[in-house]
Amino acid sequence: MKRPLAVILAFSLLLGISGCSSAPELPEFTDGVRERDETYPAHIETKSVELDDLGIHFSTNAFDETASVELAQKVAEDYAAISGAGEAEVYILNEPLTDAPFVSGAELFCSAEAVESGEYRPALVSAALNITGRWQAEGLSRELFGGEVPDGLADEIAVYLSAHEGSNLLSLAPFYFTEDFADAETIALASDCAQSLAAYVIGEAGQGALRGSCSEYLPGWLALLGLEAETEGLQTLMELDYTQNVYYPAEFTRSVFTFRPVPTEWMPDADAASAHMLRLCTGLDRLLDYLETNAPESWARIEQTKPYEVSFEESFDVSCVDVYSSVVHMRSESSGLHELAHALTIDELCGEAGWVFEGVAMHCSEWWISYEDYEMFFDLAENIDTMESASEDERFIFGEIRRIFKELSGVDVSEAQTLESPAIPLVKAMTYAMLLHPERDVFIKMVSKPSADVVSSFYKPKYPTTVLSHAKSYAFCEYLLDHGRLTLDQLVAASLDLEGYRAAFPTDEYFDELYAEYLDWVREEYSL
Repeated sequence: MKRPLAVILAFSLLLGISGCSSAPELPEFTDGVRERDETYPAHIETKSVELDDLGIHFSTNAFDETASVELAQKVAEDYAAISGAGEAEVYILNEPLTDAPFVSGAELFCSAEAVESGEYRPALVSAALNITGRWQAEGLSRELFGGEVPDGLADEIAVYLSAHEGSNLLSLAPFYFTEDFADAETIALASDCAQSLAAYVIGEAGQGALRGSCSEYLPGWLALLGLEAETEGLQTLMELDYTQNVYYPAEFTRSVFTFRPVPTEWMPDADAASAHMLRLCTGLDRLLDYLETNAPESWARIEQTKPYEVSFEESFDVSCVDVYSSVVHMRSESSGLHELAHALTIDELCGEAGWVFEGVAMHCSEWWISYEDYEMFFDLAENIDTMESASEDERFIFGEIRRIFKELSGVDVSEAQTLESPAIPLVKAMTYAMLLHPERDVFIKMVSKPSADVVSSFYKPKYPTTVLSHAKSYAFCEYLLDHGRLTLDQLVAASLDLEGYRAAFPTDEYFDELYAEYLDWVREEYSL
């Protein structure tokens, strides 16, 4: 039977609890067990005490008859300080699975040290009030338990932003609160911001508003601080559906994708991680809108795409999609939207359609590729004539790339940064140049390497069409669309499964006819 928490706290006040006084009487601790589950995969045998809506559970190897009573009292007092607190179950463990306190719903898992230091309080606020946002729980916890916002917060923010161009600190994304992505100074500044913004939101709409993203309050808070910032991207980051996962420092879901970012060479800190996640999510939103509008017949199937995990861990050498395991492996900054497009447009792997997989994914994502993503190619095209190591064939091919790029885009390669989507004319120019001059001994991986050689296990036996590379597949798909040979709906259906592929390309001979027609067009349009 649960002992009323109010009674316990009343004892505390009457007895004048201090470091040297005896603890108030608590109900007897009882034996229990929490079985492992997907959320917290650990079997925990417990010594527990129940107080109204608060359960306090010590793992048996963390339980001490004296110290645990004092810790339980501290938890009870902290819980009582949270206005409107609901059910909460606090597990105090000798060896928790995570270094930082972990929350899932109304359950909180932490060490005794985290309770003693007060580090666990934001997690307690999160569990007791069903506040899932990291910064909201941090900010409210500091408000409730005596945190102080420095008078010069606006100046501190300005100094940080001037030293971190393009930072998304003001989004208060979870990356800014974890040691995996942020240093101690950044975490401290993010915590100050969290308390300041939480206080502003409470003043505007009450404590309950902190259960939402609160993105709509960002402009007003910034104005109060006298700060100016472009808020659209910051608000998008605030509105992501963040959750906690014991294995990853951050996790959120967008559409059918659960993203689990970890530090990488190209995403080492909070600024880089938040920037890349924002770029991915805005790109994904645009991709979904594009497919719904331009492939309406296929959209019904795309909407039913099974859930995918998006992994950034270094377990794969290349970015790819494991359709069978429903995992997108991202191993480079530029591959992100391409791989998400694969996940949306492949239901059934089949060798015949291998080239369409790549053509459709590139068509759906090449606009997303930035100048910086392909800077190596632009640099070669612009400067290869001055490189002593370049062969005569390489100089010739890149000269052709420069010529065709200008025909396609209207600007020189040296001005490619002025284009909204410079990768589109670049990839086409590289492809056309190599198709026009197959006798030249030049290797450009995305143009020269057949799709079948990239992920050979998916394409056995090798079909004639899989000799096309990523870039050649893309350029051919663009031709089919631009010349009305197929609609995007037909190409997406061809990518989804074998039935759709055979509806678009009934035989390999028909594919060969179309491809020969395409090569004639390339020679007619782009030969000197």
